[in-house]
Amino acid sequence: MRRAAFGRSDDAPKPADSSQLLGLPAMVESTPVVNSRGAAWQRPPPISSMDSQSGADRQRALDELSPGTYLLSGAAYTGRRDLALRFVSEPGCASNAGVVISPNDSAETVSTRLKTLLAGGEGDQRRGETPDRDALFANYGIIECQSSHREEEVQHDGVQYASTPGALTTVGVRLTNQLERLAAGDRETVRLGLLSLSTILVYTDLETVVEFVSTVRSLLDEFDGTGVLVFNPRMHDDQTVETLAQTVDGVLDVPDGPR
Repeated sequence: MRRAAFGRSDDAPKPADSSQLLGLPAMVESTPVVNSRGAAWQRPPPISSMDSQSGADRQRALDELSPGTYLLSGAAYTGRRDLALRFVSEPGCASNAGVVISPNDSAETVSTRLKTLLAGGEGDQRRGETPDRDALFANYGIIECQSSHREEEVQHDGVQYASTPGALTTVGVRLTNQLERLAAGDRETVRLGLLSLSTILVYTDLETVVEFVSTVRSLLDEFDGTGVLVFNPRMHDDQTVETLAQTVDGVLDVPDGPR
């Protein structure tokens, strides 16, 4: 099974409940929601609540997520995209890997930011030593969804392209390619950051997006990965928000306020 390439040992300790890290009510006390598979999951409390709204607390909660697919939900200017990129880059060692799907920014912009994070830049003190960012970057893939290039001219291992954010069949194929490439390299874990599900919804209908999210979720299950899908609920009606919430394993709310 391909999952074994990223596999987590059955004896490995389970990550802590992110709500406990912040002194919030445990997930088991949350209201159950039925997802698209007919299974109940517990809607997590907000990543940041009460008096704890630091970026470090939010990042720590993300880093402790169990494998699965989550909406990273919040308004614009709450730092959701940067949280997602930090989440993808956090493993920061040769045995880990990540993929970024970027509906808005160019692959060059994303790669520059990702390399900065991999090198522990901008005051990032999560790792005790400065790694070789170029070597680590080989463990990552980027899918740019705003390409004006001819696809046959620009595809290569680390960066792949789709013509628009609505070209979800192409994006799904690219994601499968990236996960298979990274799994072949004997990586232990994989993380996915989709930097704007809301942008994708501008280009295509809800039903198509739900099918795409279900595909992403199945792929991450197969490869034992963890993904966060950035989402702005204020851009959509209640039905859209609830439909997407039931398609994933959990919703992580990023409240307004200091970061």
